[in-house]
Amino acid sequence: MKTIQVNRVVSFSKGRTRAQVIVLVGEGRNQRSVTRHIMKQGYHWVGLNTDERAPELNSRCESELATAESNLRAADASLGVLLKERKNVFVVEATEEKAIISEEEKADLEAAIEAAQDAIYGAEVTLTDAKDALAHVQRECPRQVEFTGVF
Repeated sequence: MKTIQVNRVVSFSKGRTRAQVIVLVGEGRNQRSVTRHIMKQGYHWVGLNTDERAPELNSRCESELATAESNLRAADASLGVLLKERKNVFVVEATEEKAIISEEEKADLEAAIEAAQDAIYGAEVTLTDAKDALAHVQRECPRQVEFTGVF
């Protein structure tokens, strides 16, 4: 977990499980103080990140991940429907020994199955990229961080 050094503790709660702290952010002339409320979790003090980009970046990456998962489920479902349709056609043709759809329609069905498989591959790549992006953001700019220097 990423750590941030506390500059000053403003106050503690009665049970000393929560605190209000001041953290210095930035460098040189751009340095400013930020107040955070933190709470004790085990032996660590944890609170929201002082980086203002953290909530937006995490939310955007989580949204992209959810969209990618949804797209993969939709592509998988459409492939399942097409494969079931192809299976039904072959079963009926095998039992009745005659074609129920034309060769052109069979070719269209096979092309649709191939397109659905390509869509699944693309969705899997997008999902992997979204997972990697979220992992990178959570590593570099997490929502919650550990605060050190609290007595």
